[in-house]
Amino acid sequence: MDGHSKKTIAKAWIHVLEDKIKSNNQQLDVFRDSIYDAFHDFCEQDGGWVERTVSSLKNYWSDMNRACKVYGTCLKNVMQGPISGMQ
Repeated sequence: MDGHSKKTIAKAWIHVLEDKIKSNNQQLDVFRDSIYDAFHDFCEQDGGWVERTVSSLKNYWSDMNRACKVYGTCLKNVMQGPISGMQ
């Protein structure tokens, strides 16, 4: 997946999560379909079309989510550790 597609899927995921009515209070399949629709809507708005399946978006998000969890764990460890130079 190229950089533009990665940015667009992240944008679509956030868009669906920030929907005050639906948010993530929906069945997983419906949630993924909403992201799929938003992804393709954003691609069209940008003047292009990238064909992705719900499954390919799900797989990509799993990879991104895993990386975010690693980052979050590292950040938490740094924030909870002692201040540098302090005892």
